[in-house]
Amino acid sequence: IAATNQASEPNSNGLFTVSLSNAVSTDTEVTFTVTGTATEGTDYATIGTTVTIPANTTTATISVTVIDDNLVETAGETVVVTLTGTNTAVTLDTTVATVTISDEDGVTININDVVISEGDVGITKLEFTVSLTNESNVITTIDYQTYDGTAQLADNDYVAIPVETLTFLPGEISKTVEVDITTDNKEELDEVFTITLSNLNSNGNNLVIGKAIGIGTIINDDYSPIIVDVVVSGIEDNDVDFTLGDFITSFDDEDGDSLESIIIVSLPDNGVLYLNEIEVLIGDVIIASEINSLTFTPNLNWNGTVTFDYNSSDGVNIADSNEQVIITITEVNDLPIANDDIISTEQDVAIVGASVANNDNPSDDGGNIWSLVGDNGGALNGTVIMNAEGVYTYEPDEYFYGTDSFVYVITDADGDSSNAVVTITVNLKSEPSLELIKTASIGGEEVGDIITYTFTVFNTGNVNLSNVVISDPLISDSPIAVVGLLEPYDNATVDAYYTITQEDIDNGSVSNTATVICDDVLGNKVSDVSDNGDAVDGDDNPTITELEQKPSIAIIKTAIFNDDNSDGYAQAGETITYSFTIRNIGNVALSNITVVDPLPGVTVYGNSITLEAGEVDDSTFTATYSITQDDINNGSVTNQASVSGSSIKGIVVSDSSDDKDEYGDNPTVLTISGCVIEVFNAVSPNDDGENDVFYIRGIECYSDNRVEIYNRWGGLVFERDHYNNTDRAFKGISEGRLTIHKSRELPDGAYYYILKYKGVGGKMFKKAGYLYINRR
Repeated sequence: IAATNQASEPNSNGLFTVSLSNAVSTDTEVTFTVTGTATEGTDYATIGTTVTIPANTTTATISVTVIDDNLVETAGETVVVTLTGTNTAVTLDTTVATVTISDEDGVTININDVVISEGDVGITKLEFTVSLTNESNVITTIDYQTYDGTAQLADNDYVAIPVETLTFLPGEISKTVEVDITTDNKEELDEVFTITLSNLNSNGNNLVIGKAIGIGTIINDDYSPIIVDVVVSGIEDNDVDFTLGDFITSFDDEDGDSLESIIIVSLPDNGVLYLNEIEVLIGDVIIASEINSLTFTPNLNWNGTVTFDYNSSDGVNIADSNEQVIITITEVNDLPIANDDIISTEQDVAIVGASVANNDNPSDDGGNIWSLVGDNGGALNGTVIMNAEGVYTYEPDEYFYGTDSFVYVITDADGDSSNAVVTITVNLKSEPSLELIKTASIGGEEVGDIITYTFTVFNTGNVNLSNVVISDPLISDSPIAVVGLLEPYDNATVDAYYTITQEDIDNGSVSNTATVICDDVLGNKVSDVSDNGDAVDGDDNPTITELEQKPSIAIIKTAIFNDDNSDGYAQAGETITYSFTIRNIGNVALSNITVVDPLPGVTVYGNSITLEAGEVDDSTFTATYSITQDDINNGSVTNQASVSGSSIKGIVVSDSSDDKDEYGDNPTVLTISGCVIEVFNAVSPNDDGENDVFYIRGIECYSDNRVEIYNRWGGLVFERDHYNNTDRAFKGISEGRLTIHKSRELPDGAYYYILKYKGVGGKMFKKAGYLYINRR
């Protein structure tokens, strides 16, 4: 089998040819099956399942009759014929052939343009139509998205659509895209935005984008109101009250919207606009419900025509142009009005150049003249002069104070008049003053003693003083109420008490100042700072109480012998520890306190300290001393330390130590025992550091001595004057004057010693006995 003709829409048919290699004598029936991507009965006419090759011929054909349609199909749909058998012994060779049906149909996808009126309330739906020019036999998708034009997301004109996808199922040719339009009442130009198609997916079909951009036009259906001038009138010196109707009748709106508010664009001359008695300013917005509270108050005695600009709003839009409010004030014939005045001055001080006209309402008729009524205007305690313009001078009588008055009249050109009274208060010339004297008496100068302060307040002025109170920072009960009323040249006295502190003594005095404050007859505050003496000299010296400073210090020195080898006796080189107890026995603090001990060989430890009055220190200072042989010979160590310190004022005080009494000056004496003769008669001269020499305790105290040592036969083996347990000591070596072998080690065994020494006063002493040498 072979495909001998290909097919295409609308009317070009395809053809299969089935061939035998040789003719046979009978009809040959060939069976076949039909497959492929084209649909039998839709894309092409039914072709059956058999074909017959007549006898004695070699070919037969199978026709593929194309069915034309407008459906967009996959390019190159196929019809596949597969031979399956014959009714003879003919065998099959080529069994499969394909005819392709070409589709001439193409599809364009488009989006339309849409126009819609905006609306006033809520959301309006604007519907775009996305359409295919023909059906497709496969699923088709395309993306769409909105973009700003003159319609702006920022102005809330519409609700944006981000990238979204439309899906056309096979056979669908139209889809709707809705965009929410945000309605308002704002007058504006017609606005547009767009929807753009992109990213077409036709799944292999012949689809293209035709019109890719849809234009959405939002038609403005809002209009600004139209306003005209508002005309009102009033009477001179009377308020003009506006009504809502004044502005409604001057308002028109094509949308049928109502007047919501008015805007004050400018202000009128010759008067003031008020809303609820509050002055209106340029730019104020007055809602419709408050217009009935809008008032124009013309200037006093003014008449004529005045205007101000306004605009109106329907709640969203205002008129395209401002208009005027025209107010006409009708003139009236005014009478002059004189108004009472109140004025004051000080005693013996004239009022010059004052004017009653400033407080009056002269007549519009003109010719207003001011003058006094009666002689001197009726003033009884001063002289009044007034000119025709109402400017006057009032001079009170000398020394007068109190209330006076005079009467004047305004008369206009046609004889109308009005009287008024000027009331004058002449105030007493107040000269309040006072003086506070503060003195002190002292009952003692120690901490806790009392200073008694006496405060005397003198009224040195010419008016009464009341609520007299003294404040003193030293007094715990301050402030101190002195007296309720203090008349001129009178005085009052009060005492207060202060307890002396250590800080006061450290300072050497108590110095301070008090303050008195009170009210004069006019309620003014009058005050003074205390002085320590004369009430009339005017100075303000502080009150100073001197306190005697008595710096003093005491030191006690004690000693402890340190028996380093615990043998109960003192040896040269052993030490003494000194302790110091220091007390500040004065009444002021002391600083830079140090201890000095003049004994040679003493080392004092401890840095300088500070002690408050009465304070004791027994731990800061210590000292050590190494005992000498002279000290042992003397039998005691005697010495005395001293302490010194400085007061706050730099006074240096000192004290010599006592051994037990803060107020005594006795040196510290430590008795030591080291001159008692004791003979240690065992000698082991083997350099082990123990008993290497013949040791005689206390011999250092008696340098005038002699030691002799004899062997058991009475032979002198050692003799030495000024024996001293060190370089002149016996070490088991023969050193006798008569010894044959000097400087020779003596054998172990018993020996006999004789010690002779001169004691105190030259008395001779002698000791003798056995000693033993053992080198093992």
